[in-house]
Amino acid sequence: MISWKLCHLMANKRLLIILGNLKSLAFRVTTHLMTIESILKAAKRAYQKCLRSSRLPKVQIFGRKNIYASLVSLILCGGIYSFWKDSGKPLNSLSNSTNEQTDPPKIIFNELPDNRMSRVIKDAMVHSWKAYRMYAWGMDVTNPIKLSGSEWMGAALTMIDSLDTLWIMGLTKEFDDARGWIAANLTFNKNNDHINLFETTIRVLGGLLSAYHLSEDDLFLQKANELGSLLLVAFHSSSSFPLPDLNFAHRTAHHSPQYREACLSEMAVQLEFNQLSILTNDVRFAASIY
Repeated sequence: MISWKLCHLMANKRLLIILGNLKSLAFRVTTHLMTIESILKAAKRAYQKCLRSSRLPKVQIFGRKNIYASLVSLILCGGIYSFWKDSGKPLNSLSNSTNEQTDPPKIIFNELPDNRMSRVIKDAMVHSWKAYRMYAWGMDVTNPIKLSGSEWMGAALTMIDSLDTLWIMGLTKEFDDARGWIAANLTFNKNNDHINLFETTIRVLGGLLSAYHLSEDDLFLQKANELGSLLLVAFHSSSSFPLPDLNFAHRTAHHSPQYREACLSEMAVQLEFNQLSILTNDVRFAASIY
């Protein structure tokens, strides 16, 4: 999903900042070492000149190696402290801007490279999409051997899960075809006891939110809001864990007959629910996951 890609870009930015700080620290240490060596040589010459002119008795002072090591240790400690103090700050605190950002950031893509590898990947996507369009249009899964499709949750999983990929690859016609089907046919009223909270959240809700961020088409946010409202029933449980399975037709949630224990994946829905609250100004979604 797009939000994961943003997290990946932010991690890369943090790494570049740390590498830049290390380079700066190495330069400062080298400069200080050269300065210290010059000072020590000048002090030694002055001390020897003083001894020759005044014939004072020699006084035992710290050896050059001890002074050198002590000063180097102080510089390293100070540099390391400064480096970690800066690298531990959030990325937004390192910028000079003081304006607080309240709206979600715009997603901006660089031009994708047009090379043989990218064309092969795009061709593979087009090939798979044509098979889905021909044999399983509007269904959850394509069965390429049987040349048919099958349903799992009745929510067009493959179609919605592919929206952001179609957009990023510039497959405009394919994206518009999917958008048309969603506008005309996508409903969340299936009488199915095995609609999984986790899979529906990351694939359908996440897919709709990604498509909205990319295209800014209100249809996808409207469908995401509708779906999110139905998913809230899973959090009406007697424990702190959401119920894993739902039935949209009955507006109910229940334990899975196959897995009686709570699955940790059901707790990994914070990203989508938080984002839905931000986009709709509806606190119910974010409040349900805490």
